[in-house]
Amino acid sequence: MKKYIIIAASALALAACSGTEKEETVDINDYVTSDVLHRPIAASATLLGWQAKEQFKNESFIDSTLNREEYLRGFRYGIEAEANSSFAMGLKDAQQFYQVITSLKQQGLDIDPDQIYKAYRAAFLADSVPAADVQAREMEAASLWKEFEDSMAAYEKAKVELSAEAKANVKRGAEYIDSLAAQGWTITESGIAYLVDSLADGKKITEADRFYLTFTTRSISGQKAHNYNSRPMMLSFFEDQPGFVEAVQLAPAGSKVQAVVPGPLAFGTNMPYNIGPNEAIVVELCVDSIYAPAPAQHVE
Repeated sequence: MKKYIIIAASALALAACSGTEKEETVDINDYVTSDVLHRPIAASATLLGWQAKEQFKNESFIDSTLNREEYLRGFRYGIEAEANSSFAMGLKDAQQFYQVITSLKQQGLDIDPDQIYKAYRAAFLADSVPAADVQAREMEAASLWKEFEDSMAAYEKAKVELSAEAKANVKRGAEYIDSLAAQGWTITESGIAYLVDSLADGKKITEADRFYLTFTTRSISGQKAHNYNSRPMMLSFFEDQPGFVEAVQLAPAGSKVQAVVPGPLAFGTNMPYNIGPNEAIVVELCVDSIYAPAPAQHVE
């Protein structure tokens, strides 16, 4: 028994001693000196500074308007700000809008940052945000962006249509079609020139028909586009090329037809297959046959 009391007493004494000893601390700065800390960071900062310099140089719009001292003031604030700095957090969240504004300005649009700020401020300071309001605004935003994208697409199309190249192509196409008219080709009301090489006694295509089509196209300068060999087709496939829709309907199924479609009625300003804007397109086609769609299967 005495043996166990001595062991217990020794354990208590050891515990008491360890509880009263001052815990030894390790200072990180004794191991990671100032040089060891700052030299790699400075080396990385140098690389990032060079990278930023080259990036701005390649972005001529930014480089020409960049106040380098102001840029560096912002950079310094960013690296000195406290992690929970409210201003720094707002500055960070604004970057996505800054990128949008910069992109729009590069395209020549005059955007007012104050309108963005007022909308953001009102939303941020609102007492509550009902889920129904969020859903409605998401739908509204999607619709508004679609309107913006449509406007931009119309602008891009108009810019191409008014280009010297597009105007020259329209003129060249019209002259080519006029020369075909002099050779006996038929000219439709829309301006398509066509010649029926062999006339069949089938029916003409309607919008509801499904049919097999052999169809090749090329620009009048020789650039190839479509090359279909008895491909299943519907007129809706050419919904963005009204001239092709009309060409397919010029003669009954089984007939072989050549046609020249004015550029605006063919690919227009879309310019696929390396074809220029509004280039007239030569079409060779044959509606091989019309087939009925398979009946829908009834599942019980």
